[in-house]
Amino acid sequence: MRVLLVAWLFAAFSIASAEAIRPLTTGDTVIGVGLVHSQTSGGPVTFTQVGQGFTFRLAIDADGTRTYIRGTDVAPYWVYDRDFSRLVISGRDIPVDFRFRLLPPGGELSEGMTWNVEPHKMNLLSCGDTELQFKASAAKGPELTLLIDGREEKVATLRVWYESPVKCEGRAPFLRTHELIFAPALHEIVQSVSINYEGLVAGPMQLGTQIRGWRLTGVLMGK
Repeated sequence: MRVLLVAWLFAAFSIASAEAIRPLTTGDTVIGVGLVHSQTSGGPVTFTQVGQGFTFRLAIDADGTRTYIRGTDVAPYWVYDRDFSRLVISGRDIPVDFRFRLLPPGGELSEGMTWNVEPHKMNLLSCGDTELQFKASAAKGPELTLLIDGREEKVATLRVWYESPVKCEGRAPFLRTHELIFAPALHEIVQSVSINYEGLVAGPMQLGTQIRGWRLTGVLMGK
């Protein structure tokens, strides 16, 4: 009887855990923190939490466009299309030729994929408006622990790494990178960071031109 009870409890917990992890939908809420980069001489780039964190309400329309509204605001703070191309960031519309398409054509992401990202422009402090031509590759990512409805849940991820050389007048070429951590079970980005490196390989960070990233820490599933 005790063995049967333990087995039943384990099964019930497994079902509850599986139900807790589903693709996000309208009415869900994502919770996260901002990240800032640092690097000691010869060491890896590390990320430290900065600020008080954020909370966004999510709405997804019939076309798959994802709108994130911060706190009690009414206007969108982030908007992505179904392929996670950035349409609005920090409340500002992004011109068509500046939109970064994060997922591959078709929007399906799997381990081992490589692709050329559609070229887009970005305003870089050291160059002004510059075209980026990222090459992207997807690999198995870290298993992350997120608070889902207040419960700690292990979430499998994919890591997408993007690289583009940057050439502009008045300075030596350098490398622009972006790292995306994507949770297929949630169909959501759980971490996004960009780094500029001196030279054309990942090494010493380029100082003075860093962009803060962010990381999700939890999700509240709408009822």
